[in-house]
Amino acid sequence: MIDSKNKFVNEFRREIIKTKNKFSNYIFLCIGTDKIVGDSFGPLVGQSLFKINKFDVIGTVEKNLTYDNIEENLNTIYKKYEKPCIIVVDSAVSHEKNLGRIIITNRKTELGKSLEKEKFKIGDISIKAVVAKKQDTPLKNYEELINTPNKLIKKMVGVTVKGINKVL
Repeated sequence: MIDSKNKFVNEFRREIIKTKNKFSNYIFLCIGTDKIVGDSFGPLVGQSLFKINKFDVIGTVEKNLTYDNIEENLNTIYKKYEKPCIIVVDSAVSHEKNLGRIIITNRKTELGKSLEKEKFKIGDISIKAVVAKKQDTPLKNYEELINTPNKLIKKMVGVTVKGINKVL
């Protein structure tokens, strides 16, 4: 079930309100690659936010932000901004009951978890789209991401971009 735009707006607004006066800028880190359907949520959101041209965005379809290049981008952000609020936008795997949900939290995103890479945590707000059912091995999780329906990703991207644009 896809989260409604109103539910997304309410949850995102609540997290943004918690950050008021704590940060200088909102920076969107849109993680993933357009080469794998299930991992394309972040870059597609990033591409749409970038086109709106009122958001600071790292990670688009043209310039993917991945596990391999995220640290250098984080270093650049912290040099450029004094107190940035990092909003991480990423795909996630979870229990089947969460499939299609967009989860917004004020906790850090744990990168590398589903593929059992070395994990590290980033962000002040996390927007995670549950695009696939969690499996018992990294290879099976990868297969789930490859076989994610494009239609699911597009709906979730639409809800997310419209909601972010409405709140900010």
